[in-house]
Amino acid sequence: MLGLSVKRKLRQLRSDVAATRAAAVTALAEIGDPQAVPGLAELLQDEERALRVGAAQALGAIGHPSAVGPLIGALLAENTWEVRHEIVDALRKIGDPTAVNQLVLVLESDRDAGAREFAAWALRSFGWDNLTPAQQAEVAVMQDDWTLVRRLGASAIEPLRGVLRDGTPRTRRYAAEALAALHDARALNTLVECLDAKDAALRTLVAQVLEEKAWARLEPRRLAQASVILGKWPAAVSAGEAAIGPLSAALATADRACKRQIVEALAAIGGAEATTVLLAVAHDEDVAVRLCAAHALAAAEDPSAEDALLTALADEDPGVRRAAAGGLKRLGWEPPNDAARARLSIAAGNTAALLALGAAAADELIDDLAAPTLRSATIEMLAALGAVGTDALLRAIAATTADVRQQALEALAVVGNAQVVPRLTLLFEDADVEVPRRSARLNRLGWQPPTTPRAPRCSSPSRIGSRWPRAERSPSNRCCTPSVRNSPRKPRGKRSKSR
Repeated sequence: MLGLSVKRKLRQLRSDVAATRAAAVTALAEIGDPQAVPGLAELLQDEERALRVGAAQALGAIGHPSAVGPLIGALLAENTWEVRHEIVDALRKIGDPTAVNQLVLVLESDRDAGAREFAAWALRSFGWDNLTPAQQAEVAVMQDDWTLVRRLGASAIEPLRGVLRDGTPRTRRYAAEALAALHDARALNTLVECLDAKDAALRTLVAQVLEEKAWARLEPRRLAQASVILGKWPAAVSAGEAAIGPLSAALATADRACKRQIVEALAAIGGAEATTVLLAVAHDEDVAVRLCAAHALAAAEDPSAEDALLTALADEDPGVRRAAAGGLKRLGWEPPNDAARARLSIAAGNTAALLALGAAAADELIDDLAAPTLRSATIEMLAALGAVGTDALLRAIAATTADVRQQALEALAVVGNAQVVPRLTLLFEDADVEVPRRSARLNRLGWQPPTTPRAPRCSSPSRIGSRWPRAERSPSNRCCTPSVRNSPRKPRGKRSKSR
């Protein structure tokens, strides 16, 4: 049976007065009766922090194994560092093996980091000798004791893998450096696997550590992959064909500057596999990337690049065109018709060949007037063609879109002379060609726009009477559907006097 004093103190533990409960806790700790454990365990959930601390101290002072379960549960539920500290100290004083096993379960669980940290601290305090090397490594990792982690060797690999996966940037770096320092094949493989991680920050961190600690131990493919991640392009080129895969994968997420470096690296490596990758970027939106790819494909002299080079002949950048023309020449490509010969000669800037082709060359040049990057060179080539170039421009004014028509007019003012003015006047008599009102360059040739505008095509009644002077309105100029304005008025009747 419980002693009278113990019974009295246990009743006082349920008092509404905090001071009474605190005095009872102190007294029960001094008595040291194990039968007080259940009552003190209830106080581990008390709302008063000081009472929770006192209850943990009292249970530690009693030292009975029955207190281990309540103390472990309170450790997991507690949020206050001071109370957790006293709970762990109580478990250390009890020294029961069950406490170690339960703390290990807490350490290896997915509970909050605070509970795992205190479990590690408790195990380091009183249960260290009962732990396996892997559990010791887990404790060392939790306590950031990286020196101990390295000393534990291969048993720390799995805990360190977890830190790489879920740790902070600081702990990830320590974990990566510890793995690199182990000089163990499994540790190196753990790091190398992170080069394929979706997390870009982790990939970069691991590549940096590998460069610092284990660069010479990497196989060529992984060496190339780490080089690409770090942007060390000469090292990637040195890896040769092993770098083509990582370079190709990097193209998917690379920015423009990085794409250019990748294309240059692929060009330096060369070979059929590199050419296949270059074909995929031959039509990139960045002109610098297209230019690098065109030069690389031209230098490769690979017949599989012929279609891409033919497409590049019509690129809006002159440099890409020249590179494509040079590549096709190296491949021994022969143009099948005059239009293809003209396109090749335009890309190569071969004026003599354009003069020999005549009208075919002029027609191909007209298509380039719409590109701002090609316009100046195109006008110069049309001027070199003389009358053939002038005829092509006049045809373009009559038959092309408004944008090209405007550019053809401007080009005509540069390459033409006063002899084109009569032909231009006849051309503008066609109802489908808009008369230019202002063109300083055409005026220098002696061009004078007509003083009286030509009659427009009647498309709607609303346009009648708005463009022409009243004196010129005649039945022949009117629309077949009379407007409301020109229709006879209906006579008005007289207003009724009754109104």
